[in-house]
Amino acid sequence: KLHDSSTTSKRITENAQVIGGMKNPRVALHKIPGHRHVGKMVGEALDDFLDATPAVQQAILRAVGDTTKKNKGPDAADVARARRAVERAMNVNITGQPYHDDGRRMTELYPGLYEAWARLSGDPDIYVPQWLRGGTPTGLKVNPQDANIFPKVDQGTADADRRPLIFGGETFVNYTSFEDSEQAPELLQELVESGYIQEFPSMADAERAAGGRLVTSKLALITTVKDGILKHRLILDCRVSGTNDHATKVERVILPSAWDVVHDALMMKGKQRPGDVFKLFVCDFRDAFFKLPLMDLEREFYVIKYGNKWYLCNRLVQGSVNGPSCFGRLSAMTARMGQSLFDTTELRLQIYVDD
Repeated sequence: KLHDSSTTSKRITENAQVIGGMKNPRVALHKIPGHRHVGKMVGEALDDFLDATPAVQQAILRAVGDTTKKNKGPDAADVARARRAVERAMNVNITGQPYHDDGRRMTELYPGLYEAWARLSGDPDIYVPQWLRGGTPTGLKVNPQDANIFPKVDQGTADADRRPLIFGGETFVNYTSFEDSEQAPELLQELVESGYIQEFPSMADAERAAGGRLVTSKLALITTVKDGILKHRLILDCRVSGTNDHATKVERVILPSAWDVVHDALMMKGKQRPGDVFKLFVCDFRDAFFKLPLMDLEREFYVIKYGNKWYLCNRLVQGSVNGPSCFGRLSAMTARMGQSLFDTTELRLQIYVDD
């Protein structure tokens, strides 16, 4: 027996009852039609901006599909001008990026845009903008709030089966893949400079900043080669440290399948008119999970130790039990916003996350 038909049909029913957004965001717009109104308004603002700045439009087109990576697209100043045009169109009340009291930037995203879009469209996920501004709960002390985006689950570890939390001491070591890597110090420093983690010279200093005992997880380093370029990926093992056993998983992410992409391609090809050009392309999120700040209350559970230094995570952790669903919520909302800018004869989006 390859599958349980009753379980399969239950999942299909659950999927149909929620809003979604990563899989077929065009369908999610049927459930929140206000997105089409906001998308039209924002699209007109962006069209006006691009018409007035043809050099920006050319920079975008040169960057699409550029395998040499020499064309980087619009510069930061042009992106800021485009964002201000959108903010004016939506009457965004609070602009800029949020910061902690101690000066740490919380995210590279702009919560005001998400707040305004949710308000004007009637999107029920008012929580993603709140997470961007105030920190994301990961199910340890506070559960992520439900907005009927993904099916609800209640998956926790029974008390008797929970691993004990690991409170790392001076003898704590990471996995060999990280400890023995020459790139380890450089990779950690990059995360510090990006504001994704915060460095402390001692356990006592880190505990004061976290407001509690430090639950320390081992780091693993995964290195891959793509197009002749080494790519390093750090994974925090929140399972062995006990962190994940003490959290409750609250949502099941709905992801697109390969057939969704094939179906979209066939539908668009079927509607193609003479002179139309049909293309498939992929856009990657850079440092995806790190776009969501961690809730301060839960930073004590996401701690790194390397050498004689301690590091607190500032952003959502790759390896946390609710990390994929929390980032999925941000992805789904971004997809609903993005799809609303286009008619489905022009563009069909799918968003996939493999973590």
